[in-house]
Amino acid sequence: MDLSAFPAQHRQQIVEHMNNEIKTQWLRARRSNSINDIRLFADSVAALASTYTLPQLDRYASLLLERLAAFDIDGMQRLLKDFAELSKTLLSGQPDSE
Repeated sequence: MDLSAFPAQHRQQIVEHMNNEIKTQWLRARRSNSINDIRLFADSVAALASTYTLPQLDRYASLLLERLAAFDIDGMQRLLKDFAELSKTLLSGQPDSE
């Protein structure tokens, strides 16, 4: 799934949110491996997914929150690593300029 089906204004808001708040939180979570940072990142992804009905992000956030609840460190690290590809896939349908 990419964002091409969304109205231009929503695409812009999603991209800005992904490239700013979400990316910053993701980088912090990866660097720190702090449960609090990972939870903040997962909650932010879940909120974005809910706001714009983004099933891929919703599923990702749910999986990450499940790994947090189970205290599955390897699972959390794997999902944090996988976010780069998910983000790239989601944003790949973006026109360079609009």
